[in-house]
Amino acid sequence: SNFTHAAIMAPARSRSTGGLKLLARRSQRPVVFDSEELDLDGPEIEIPRGARRWWPDESRPAISDRVRRGVHTAIQRQPRSNNFSTWQMNFPQELSSGERNPICSLGECGDPKCPTYRPKHPEVREAVEKCIIEKCQRYFREGDLETYASVGCGLLAQDWVVLEKLREINMLPRRAIFVELRTARPVMTCEGADFPRMSRGGGMNLRQTGFSGDLGPEFSFSASVQFEKPAAGSFIFEFANGNTREHSIFVEVGGPEQVGLLIFGIVEGGNITSVPIRDCWEPGNKVHNFLFTISAIGIFNVYKDGEQLVKAQGVPPSCCPRQHLWVGQSSSTKDTAFTGRIQKIKVWDQEVDTMATDMMFASEVDAAHQSFAQWYAGELAVWSFGS
Repeated sequence: SNFTHAAIMAPARSRSTGGLKLLARRSQRPVVFDSEELDLDGPEIEIPRGARRWWPDESRPAISDRVRRGVHTAIQRQPRSNNFSTWQMNFPQELSSGERNPICSLGECGDPKCPTYRPKHPEVREAVEKCIIEKCQRYFREGDLETYASVGCGLLAQDWVVLEKLREINMLPRRAIFVELRTARPVMTCEGADFPRMSRGGGMNLRQTGFSGDLGPEFSFSASVQFEKPAAGSFIFEFANGNTREHSIFVEVGGPEQVGLLIFGIVEGGNITSVPIRDCWEPGNKVHNFLFTISAIGIFNVYKDGEQLVKAQGVPPSCCPRQHLWVGQSSSTKDTAFTGRIQKIKVWDQEVDTMATDMMFASEVDAAHQSFAQWYAGELAVWSFGS
C-alpha cells in the first residue's frame, strides 16, 4: 500500500447548544469565508510547528449546489480502474454537464497488489467507511463532532467519502487534520557549490537563507555529494551553537587514512552520540545522493542513492535554534573544509524519507489538499502535518 489509512474522531469541546443552527448555516454554503461566524479555526490560530493550514482560494468562485449534486451523481460506488501516476483516481475529470469536476484530483492507493485497492476489493474500503459512520453515530451527538484526523491519507479520496457520509447524518466536523509525509516542506534549500569556498573556513552558512528557527528532535538533511581525495578530515555539514559544538548535528568525513568513512552524530551536554558509516564513498567524479535523518525518539538513518545504509538507535537532538548552520566546514575545528561538491541541499525540521528528497508526489498531494479545502470552504478548517 502507498499509505496506511486510519480515521479518528475526537471532540475538542462541546457545542451541543446551537449545534444544529451551525449546521443549518453551513448548508447555505457562504461565498465569503467567515471563520468567526462559522466557529472555525480562524487566522488568529497559531500554526503548530510542522503544520500547514490549507485555506480556500477566495479568488475562485464558490462551488455551487448544482456542481455539488453533479459530483455526487458522478461517483461510482464500484469504480473502474483509473490509475494515474501511482494513484487510483475515483472521480472523473468532467461532470455530465461538461464542467470541471472540482475534486478530480482526489485519489487512493493505486497498487493493484494492495488489499485496499478499490477496483479489485471495493468491500474493504466500504467496510472501513461503514465502521467509521457507525462509530460516530454511537459515540457522538449531532453537532458534537469536532475533529476528524486521517493518518497516511494520500490523496484524500476516502476521507472525502467519509466526510460526505458524515454530512448526510448532520455530523460534519469543524476541522480535518491530515498526517501525510508528502506535505512536508524543507525549511532550508540551497543549490550548493564546489568546496572549499573562498570564505573563512571554506564553507557556507545556511543562516544566509534567512532560516533562524528550531531544529530537533526530528531532523533531516539531504544533498548530492561528490568527493575529492581528502588531505584531512572534513565535514559535509555541522549545525551548532558557538564554537564548542554544543547542540551540534553533524556529518564528518574521514581523512586520507579513513577514505570512505562518514560519521553522523550529535553533541548534547558535551556527549557525542554518533554512528559510523564505512565504505560509503570514494574519491572521483561520481555523485551520490545522501539523506541523513533523526526521528523524534532518536533513530538515526542514513541513505545513499535511495538505499538505506544504517539504522541505529541513539538520542534525539535538543529542539533549539542553531547559531551556525555550516555546510562544508565545522564551527569549532580549523582546517575542516570539505573538498569536492555539495549540491541540491535540503534541510527539514522533521524526519522524511528518500522520496521527499525529490519531492515525489508533492504536486499531487498539494492539489488534493487545495481541492479539499476548496470543497469545504466555510464548513471546516483543513490542516496537514508532515510527521
